[in-house]
Amino acid sequence: MCCVLIFRSEHNITARRKLGFFSCGTGNPIDDCWRCDRNWHKNRKRLADCGIGFGRNAVGGRDGRFYVVTDPTDEDVINPKPGTLRHAVIQDEPLWIVFKRDMVIELKQELIMNSFKTIDGRGANVHIANGACITIQFITNVIIHGLHIHDCKPTGNAMVRSSPSHFGWRTMADGDAVSIFQSSHIWVDHNSLSHCADGLVDAVMGSTAITVSNNHFTHHNEVMLLGHSDSYTKDKLMQVTIAYNHFGEGLVQRMPRCRHGYFHVVNNDYTHWEMYAIGGSADPTINSQGNRYAAPKNPFAKELSKKVIDLKELRKIASQGLPDDAGIRSLVWKLLLGYLSPDRSLWSSELAKKRSQYKQFKEELLMNPSEVTRKMEKSKSGDSNDPKVESPGALSRSEITHEDHPLSLGTTSLWNNFFKDTEVLEQIDRDVMRTHPDMHFFSGDSAVAKSNQDALKNMLTIFAKLNPGIRYVQGMNEILAPIFYILKNDPDKGNAAYAEADAFFCFVELMSGFRDNFCQQLDNSVVGIRYTITRLSMLLKHHDEELWRHLEVTTKINPQFYAFRWITLLLTQEFNFVESLHIWDTLLSDPEGPQVVFNLLPFSFRSEFHSCE
Repeated sequence: MCCVLIFRSEHNITARRKLGFFSCGTGNPIDDCWRCDRNWHKNRKRLADCGIGFGRNAVGGRDGRFYVVTDPTDEDVINPKPGTLRHAVIQDEPLWIVFKRDMVIELKQELIMNSFKTIDGRGANVHIANGACITIQFITNVIIHGLHIHDCKPTGNAMVRSSPSHFGWRTMADGDAVSIFQSSHIWVDHNSLSHCADGLVDAVMGSTAITVSNNHFTHHNEVMLLGHSDSYTKDKLMQVTIAYNHFGEGLVQRMPRCRHGYFHVVNNDYTHWEMYAIGGSADPTINSQGNRYAAPKNPFAKELSKKVIDLKELRKIASQGLPDDAGIRSLVWKLLLGYLSPDRSLWSSELAKKRSQYKQFKEELLMNPSEVTRKMEKSKSGDSNDPKVESPGALSRSEITHEDHPLSLGTTSLWNNFFKDTEVLEQIDRDVMRTHPDMHFFSGDSAVAKSNQDALKNMLTIFAKLNPGIRYVQGMNEILAPIFYILKNDPDKGNAAYAEADAFFCFVELMSGFRDNFCQQLDNSVVGIRYTITRLSMLLKHHDEELWRHLEVTTKINPQFYAFRWITLLLTQEFNFVESLHIWDTLLSDPEGPQVVFNLLPFSFRSEFHSCE
C-alpha cells in the first residue's frame, strides 16, 4: 500500500466569495485572527498567535525586536551589509523582520536563516527573485509571510555566512523557493510562489511541525515535496498541515507529494493541475479534508498524465490545435516527433542519454582542430586529469604531424575538413542572422538573442556534419526556429535549460520525414522535390480543377514558383509566426508527418490566390 488517504467532507464548490486582501470575517481562522484589527500594522506580532495546524507553535521572532530591511542588495554573502535581508536573518537573537519600502531582492547565494525569525512582508511589495532563495536548515521557529518568491535558481559552490560566528562552504542548491531541511516549527503563510528551478516548498530529512497556508502557487512542475525519499524512514515523524492554499495556473504535480509521515491537507483550492494534485508513497497518512477540486478544461492534461500515452488519441486532440501556455506544446511536439517514448517511465533515461549525446557532438564537431588533436593526445597519454596537460593555445611544432598541419590536403586531415566546412558555416551564419528579424528572441543585440543565435548555429552545424549527403541547405534554419522557440520557452526551467539538445533531436526526427526534398541528387527521382510538386499539382486538380486549369493551362504558371517554398519550409514563411505554430500542430499530429502538408495545400490555394488578386 502506498499511502492511507482519508477523505472528509469533500465538496466541489464552484462558487467563491469575493474577498479583498484585508477582508475580515472570511471564515479563515488565520486571517480573521489579525485582519479584523484595523491597526494590525501597530501590532504586527499578533500574527505569531494566529497559526493553525502542526506549525501553530512557530513563534518566529515574536519575542525579539523589529529589524527594518532598508537595502535590497546582496553584494557580500560572507560579510552581509547591515540593513540587508541577509544581515537580518543570520543574527542569533529573535527578530521580527519588516521592510521599509517595496523592493526586489536578488540573492547571490542561498538565504540561510537562523532560528527565531519572522520575515513579514505586509505593507510592502517584496520580491525574492531571479537568484537564490530561502533555506531553513537545522533550525527552529521561523515564520515567512507576505513575500513574492519566484524564478529561483540553483546556486552554490561558495562560502556563505549562516550566523554571526560561522560561515562555510555550500555545495550546489537545487533552486527551491523555500527549502526546509531537518527543521521544526515552521510556518509559511500568505506568499506567492512560482517559476523555480526545483520545488516551491520542500520539507525533508526529518523536518516536522510545519504549516503551509494561504499561499498562491502558480506556473511550476513539481510544486511541493514532503519527505526526502522512500528509503529515508526518519521522515515517519514528519507532521505537516497544508491549508487554505490556492493551487493555480500552470501547475503540473505534487500539491503535495508525501512520504512516510502524517499530512493534513485541508480547505485548499485546486483549480489547475496537469498530472495529479495530491500523491504519496512509502505509506504516508494523508488526511484530505474540505478541498475544492475544479478539473482543468484541458483534454491534454488527462492524456499526458497517463503512464503510457495513447499516441493515436493524442494525435486526434493535437490536430485541433494546442494551447499556448503551460508547456503543453513543448511536450506534445516531443511526443509527436518521436523524440519521447509514449511510456513516461522511460523519459528520464531517454532524455539523459540524448542530452549527453548532444554534449558529445558539440565537443567533437564544434572544436577547433588544434583542440581536437590536443584532446586525442591527452586521451592517449592518460593524463586527462593532469593540470599540466591543460595548457591552452596552439600545439607546439613537435606535436604537429603531417595530417595535423593546417595546409594538409589529406582526406583524413582535420584542418582540410575544417576549411571545407567554412563555406557551409558561413551560409549558416548568414541565414541564422536573418531568422525572424522581427522577433527579439532571434534577432538583436541582446544577450538572449545572441545566445539563441549561437544555439541555432550549433544545431545546424552539427546536423550538416552528421549528414554529409545533405549538409546544410538554405531554409533549414526556418524549420528549426519554431522547434527551438517552443522548447526554449517551456515554463519547466529544467527542460528549457536543455532546449538546444532537445530541439536538435526533434529537428532530426522532423527532417527524417522529408529530407529527400533537400537532396539535389534526388530532385528528379520519385522521392525528390520535383515529383513532390507534381503530386501537389495532381492533388490540386483533383480538389479544384477550375483553379488548377487557371494556373497551369490559362496562365501557365510553373508550380515550382509558388509551391517549392511552401513544401520545403512547411508554410513557415506564408503565415505569421504564431499562426504557423498552430498549423504545425496539425502537420505534426498526422501519422504521415510533415508530408500531410501536401493534402492541406490544395484547400488553401483558392483563398491565397484570391487575396493576391
